[in-house]
Amino acid sequence: MASRRVVEAASENHDELVKELFAIFCRSRGGEDKVEDVVARVKSLIERGVDVDAASSAGHHEIGTCTIVLAAVAQHVQGKHVGHSTSGLKNEQAIIEGLNLVLEVSKDPEKLLNARSFEADKENKFHGLTPAIWASMCASLPLLKWLVKAGCDLTLVAPNLRIDAVRGAKTFGMDGSEKVIAYLEAVLQEEAMVLETVEDVARWIEDNAPFSASEKWIKIVVDRIRDRKVDAKTFFDMSDEEYIQMVCSADLKKLNMDGLDVQEQHWIHPRAFQRASQNDAKQIPAFEAAAKAVKSVRNKQVEEKLCELQRAIVSGISAKVAQQKVGTADMIKAAVRCFQDIQMIGNSEIERIENLIETCENKYSLLAERYDMLKKVDHNADSVDISFLVQPVRRTWNGVEESPLQIEGNTSLQDAALFHYVNSDTYYKYFSGICSEIENEMNSVESPKNLGLGDKFLLPFLKERRFLVNGQKRTSCRVGPIKSLSRATIKAGSDYVPPDRPAEIEGKPMSPADYVLDWLRATYVAEDPYVLASLHEALNVGRFPMLQLIRTKNNTSKKTHNLLCNYQLLYPLNGDMFREFKDRYDAFVGDFEPSLAGMPLACVEIQFMLFDFLKIKKIQHKYYEIKRCNNSYMPLVKTPVFIKSWEKEMYESKLEAKDAVIKDKEEEIERLKEELRRRPQLDV
Repeated sequence: MASRRVVEAASENHDELVKELFAIFCRSRGGEDKVEDVVARVKSLIERGVDVDAASSAGHHEIGTCTIVLAAVAQHVQGKHVGHSTSGLKNEQAIIEGLNLVLEVSKDPEKLLNARSFEADKENKFHGLTPAIWASMCASLPLLKWLVKAGCDLTLVAPNLRIDAVRGAKTFGMDGSEKVIAYLEAVLQEEAMVLETVEDVARWIEDNAPFSASEKWIKIVVDRIRDRKVDAKTFFDMSDEEYIQMVCSADLKKLNMDGLDVQEQHWIHPRAFQRASQNDAKQIPAFEAAAKAVKSVRNKQVEEKLCELQRAIVSGISAKVAQQKVGTADMIKAAVRCFQDIQMIGNSEIERIENLIETCENKYSLLAERYDMLKKVDHNADSVDISFLVQPVRRTWNGVEESPLQIEGNTSLQDAALFHYVNSDTYYKYFSGICSEIENEMNSVESPKNLGLGDKFLLPFLKERRFLVNGQKRTSCRVGPIKSLSRATIKAGSDYVPPDRPAEIEGKPMSPADYVLDWLRATYVAEDPYVLASLHEALNVGRFPMLQLIRTKNNTSKKTHNLLCNYQLLYPLNGDMFREFKDRYDAFVGDFEPSLAGMPLACVEIQFMLFDFLKIKKIQHKYYEIKRCNNSYMPLVKTPVFIKSWEKEMYESKLEAKDAVIKDKEEEIERLKEELRRRPQLDV
């Protein structure tokens, strides 16, 4: 109905370009067009000189905002639906860029910022609303600050207008926009409302009902809450269908403000957010208490004892070798005793660490709302076709077209492995640069909505140091070295030979080395599980288009406690992206090749892991090396645990001895100098 009125108004009052803009707006509201198509069309209209002033000052509030909102979309807003308010746009910075764009092309920007709508109709709920403020409905504090800086007078808005970001109509009753902002800053720092009683729920409905609901509508809903004695537990336990029947039934929809659509999600989303944030607020103190129970993962005294025992084994062997008594009974007995002590200590530490893992699991589980988001990440490993799980240098990710990097001829394991190693080395800097860009963006965005995520991601990111990696970053990334040729060849030859993997795909010969997917690998860690879930979703929805998801193994409920994902690493999509990675990360040589744009270059592996589990995994691995020795101490002689290498130990020992000698000489020199100062008669 409202969309039809928009078109009618456009037909009566505006030129063809504005009418075309209105048509795009209406179709986008109905979800009929893809966002990328809307972006392209709006950009085209702006280039053709659409009259933004005419479009933004039309009589109907939906016409009055469409240019500004769609201009924001034109600035690459990431979102599945283009709505008539910023709640559908997901990206605050893009909205600001869009508003800037409109103000630049406007002949009268002051009118867009401060010209009141519905001046004559004092009873209308939207009296005092300006096009710029309408485009910022449901905005957060930074966007409202930007409006003030641009010259927008927030006090123009009618006092009876509810806007989510300003926590109620009283905000706009203050004198002066700067005071409004100061008030907002104070209000937004208040503790979030926690619902418990029936009256809490009733008050919450009054504060959070959609602005399109009339006062009469809200009163009926509040009366229902009280009559049915709906306390917080009942309120949150209701299904969405039960809740909508209570607050947004057909009889109530007739009471909405004239000309406004009322959508059920306008009721559903605030309740979902309140439920998630309220649960989150209760869980955080418990998390902090559990975190104290997870003490230092490393036991320094035990590690030093293990090093001492290993040195005893090696020094005993060395002594007997020097005496040419290798294999004597007393040497073997001494080494065996040391090794038995090492095994006993190792088994004890494995048990301690397993208990620590359980404690960590309990700690993160206390963040139920956040941890559940990570555990619910879709596990698709069982449904991915084997033809996708192959390096693209022999065939593309979709299994149809040949890659421009196709190699012909010898498909022996060694030759194929060498080719993959060289290919991985070629794109190592590019992959590292992408991982760095992702890490930087994840640490800089304000909230998940700035990543273009869906409505499932309602909670904010936590900013306190205890929820940051080492108290500094929301997430941290480590790009590993290229997988060694020896390990890759062994793995391919044992795990990826027929019949475990096909010898050919669609007539193309495959080497076992083609199935090794972790030549290039990286690990993202976080202390808040919600951050990892958000990062995985951002990659899944194409926020970082250089990586294309193939497979996700959700092992968060298994011993590995991680998400293990494979992505296609794609060639830069355009020349600007190519030059950016070339200049910033020295990732390429030569010029951009348009024919390769978006083509897969390699399959990579990215692991997502909670910080405590990563720390435990690193230490646990050391003790499992001891366990794998079985009944022989020789593996520890060859590769010691907690000692980098015997050769390094030897050099460090010699260096310490030399340092001690130098220190003694320096002390002797100082003593002689002091003696000379006390006995001046020795001067010649």
